[in-house]
Amino acid sequence: MPEEKKPEACSSCNGTGQRTCSRCGGTGSDAFVESVICIHCDASGRVECAACGGKGEREKL
Repeated sequence: MPEEKKPEACSSCNGTGQRTCSRCGGTGSDAFVESVICIHCDASGRVECAACGGKGEREKL
């Protein structure tokens, strides 16, 4: 029987499912105009981790 793969914490986001927004650096504001919200992260300063799809875990290889 093949061994079952178990999920492990995503190393890209440390298991949170989110990463710091690269456009605003996590501030939630536009990098050039502070009074304007960042449209990439909707002012949260965080975006879904692309490596795990926001799940926070990936299958162990």
